[in-house]
Amino acid sequence: MREVPKAPARKAEAANDWENEGGSVKAVSSPALPEGITAVTVTKYRVGPYTYTTLDGALAEHKRQCNNK
Repeated sequence: MREVPKAPARKAEAANDWENEGGSVKAVSSPALPEGITAVTVTKYRVGPYTYTTLDGALAEHKRQCNNK
């Protein structure tokens, strides 16, 4: 089995330089929620003036709009 060569140290230094120039974003911490409450992220799809929470609904509306042209 071959040994994997080590990357040069300079590459790691370059990454650290980039991170120190605003490239890294700290995660936003949310306040602790009481027991029984869960935060949920919802994806919304916009098709023209309409908003859908399912991709199937958005695709159907898109198809309707394309057929009306």
